[in-house]
Amino acid sequence: MHLELPQNVHFIFSKLLAAGFESYLVGGCLRDLLRGKKPKDWDFTTAAEPQQILNLFPDLKINEKGLPFGTVTIIYQGKAFDISSFNQNVEKSEQTLVRNINLDLRRRDFTINALAYNHQTGLIDLFHGQNDLQKKIIKCIGIPEERFKEDPFRMMRAFRFASTLGFRVDHETQRAIFRNKDLTKNIPQPRWTNEFNKILFGNYSFRTLVQYKDLVAVIIPEINLVSPKTIDAMRYPSIGIVQRLVKLWYELDNIEAVLTRLQYPIEMINHVCKLIKYIKLPLSLDKIMIKKCMQQIGFSNFQQVLSIRKTLEYQKKKFYQDIESLVFEILQNGECYSIQQLAITKEVLMKEGVKETNLHTTLETILSAVIENRVINKQSAILKAKLF
Repeated sequence: MHLELPQNVHFIFSKLLAAGFESYLVGGCLRDLLRGKKPKDWDFTTAAEPQQILNLFPDLKINEKGLPFGTVTIIYQGKAFDISSFNQNVEKSEQTLVRNINLDLRRRDFTINALAYNHQTGLIDLFHGQNDLQKKIIKCIGIPEERFKEDPFRMMRAFRFASTLGFRVDHETQRAIFRNKDLTKNIPQPRWTNEFNKILFGNYSFRTLVQYKDLVAVIIPEINLVSPKTIDAMRYPSIGIVQRLVKLWYELDNIEAVLTRLQYPIEMINHVCKLIKYIKLPLSLDKIMIKKCMQQIGFSNFQQVLSIRKTLEYQKKKFYQDIESLVFEILQNGECYSIQQLAITKEVLMKEGVKETNLHTTLETILSAVIENRVINKQSAILKAKLF
């Protein structure tokens, strides 16, 4: 088998192999290549030790964050390439270096990840991973129970691959996940949450959240309060993690406590809670009501609310299309829905005798009159209407 590789990958291979270090492509990039997809990231495994890898690329920018785990990240032509020493990859930061690619592959989690390739050797597939890749199966190497006890995080990875790739988890692997699910309590919370975010971005999250609800419930028991209809709505894509969290958790009363426990950033928690409050605002095919809603929560929030509600109430497709048409019309016509768009300034109002302390209230009064079409948005008309 011969795989076409980009020039920057050839460059890294040439450096490693020319120095006499056995080296291979592994991981997600190899999965993508074998599935005919363009890899987003490139991962190498090599017999070289981290310091030897560093010595081979003295002129390139290096990210040393992965060094304690035997991984060097080099930046070449604006892209990051992870180069890891052959390792055991069992106990968190206790990496045991090995000198054999076969031994390295035996110590990986799933058969579809236990593949390695270089142009000299071709594809190394000790555990029929290519066959499982073609059949879209996630299967542990060896005894699933042992693999999950070695590293409980592997259960979350199986969940993620099912969500992002749409693969089926092998029966024995799935049974072992549910038997050992409580071990996920030992995963550091930030790491668990980061993986859960990736799961929510999967095109098949609506399916896997149902299948693996018991696994999620170990860390988030509140998942049992989420309705099947809400989970099913996850099949419709949303932009960004905030919108996905809103969609999944909007039914909960204690969402702030849940997200705090999951160690999301406070800014994100506040944003999610705000949008959950906003999606409950009434909407109708009334341009005045739409402009009032845009005034109340801001146009950016209004756009996000509309996007979320479209997927939660997907059976009302025509209604939301009509709402979007009215919003487009408002924007196209330059219709006023915010104080910033008013044709009168604070300075003019103060010259007319409005006290500084009353300015905001006065502007809101004027805006309401303009939105409700009681006065046109022109300075002369606003002054003539004597709204202050």
